[in-house]
Amino acid sequence: MKLFHENLILCYSSGTWKPPFSMGVLRVLLAIEVIVCHVGRLGFIRLADFKTAVETFFMISGFYMSLILDSKYTGKKSYSLFITNRFLRIFPLYWAVLVISIFGCAVSGLSTGDWLMLTPFVKWHPQPAVILFASVSNLVIFGQDASLFFALDPKTGALFFTPGFFNAAHPFWPFVAVPQAWSLAVELLFYMAAPFILRKNWRVVLGLLLASFLLRVGLVYGLHLPSDPWTYRLFPTEIMFFLAGNISYRLYTALRGKAFYEKCTGFVTVLFFCVFLYLPYPAMREELRAAAYFFLTTICLPFVFSFSKNSKIDNKIAEYSYPIYLVHWAVSHFLSQILGSQASALQVLFMSALVSWALLLKIGEPLEEWRQARWRKAKLQASA
Repeated sequence: MKLFHENLILCYSSGTWKPPFSMGVLRVLLAIEVIVCHVGRLGFIRLADFKTAVETFFMISGFYMSLILDSKYTGKKSYSLFITNRFLRIFPLYWAVLVISIFGCAVSGLSTGDWLMLTPFVKWHPQPAVILFASVSNLVIFGQDASLFFALDPKTGALFFTPGFFNAAHPFWPFVAVPQAWSLAVELLFYMAAPFILRKNWRVVLGLLLASFLLRVGLVYGLHLPSDPWTYRLFPTEIMFFLAGNISYRLYTALRGKAFYEKCTGFVTVLFFCVFLYLPYPAMREELRAAAYFFLTTICLPFVFSFSKNSKIDNKIAEYSYPIYLVHWAVSHFLSQILGSQASALQVLFMSALVSWALLLKIGEPLEEWRQARWRKAKLQASA
C-alpha cells in the first residue's frame, strides 16, 4: 500500500498526468472488502466495512450511468439499447458463475454428501412453489433482494415474511446459489429507472435522495425495523447512493476543464485513497463516520475519475471487480471443501482473480466488443 501511495504521489508531482490506476483499483478494493467480510481479514490491507463497500459500488454505478446516459445513450430507441447493453454486461457472467456454483455443489453432494449451496433444496423440504420461486430468482436475478425478507417454515415448507432474517431459523436467502447477487437485483432495478431519473433537474434528484434518506430514518428509528435488510438491501432506501453518484457526476461536469480542477485531481485522489484505506475511525460514531465517508466520496469521485479516465491499465483492472465479486463465494466453499478447512482470504482472492481472468477472456471481452458494436451501429443509424 505504501508503494501504491508513492506511485500516485509521483504521478501527481511529475506533471506527466499519465495515471497508472485509481478508479479501477478502487472498484477492485471494494470487491476485496466483500471477500474480507465473507472469508476473513487480509493482513496487508485495511478497508472500510463491507456495507460501505457495496454502497460505494452503488455510488460509482450512479456516476457511470449518469456519464453514459449523458454522452452515449441519447435520442430515439436509446432506452432499449441502454437496458439491453446493461443486461448483456450483467447476465452472461452471472449465469456462468451460477453454472459453476451449481455444478460444483452437485459434484460435492454426490461425492461427499455435502451439497454446499444446494443444501436447502435437498434437506429443507420446501414446497414446490418455493422451489419454483427460488429457481426463477436464481435464473433472472430479480427477486433475490426480496428473498432476504422471507424465511421458511420447516413444518409446512412454506415461506413467511420476516422483518429480520438474521433471527430466522431457516431464512430464505440460502436458496440463492450466488447470495451476494442480491445487490445485482437492486442494481438492475436502478438501471430500469435510471434514464427517467438521472436526466431530471438536480432539484428532483436531490429531492428523491432526501426522500430515500428520510425513509431509512423512518424505518429504523420510527418503526424500529432492523437496519439490515431495511436500509441495506431495499431498493427505495438504497437508491440514495445511486443518486449521490449522479450528484457527483453533475459536480464533475461543472468542474471539468477548469485549470484548478485539473491541477488538484492527483492530490485529491491520493487524499481519498488514504482516507478510504484507513477507515473506520474508532473515535467516531458509526452513523457520523458513514455520513462523513459518503459525503467525502461524493466530492472526490469526480477527481478520482478524472485522474484515471484515460488509463487503459486502470480500465483493465476495473473489469476484474465484477467477476471477483460474483465468484468469490463459490470459490471460498470449493476451496474449503478441497482443503478440508476454512480457506484463507488470500487463497480465495488469488483463485477468484484466476477464475475471473478466465471468465473475462472467454465471456467478458467478446461480449464487451459486441456491446460496443451494437452502440456504434445504433449511433450510425441515428446519424444517417
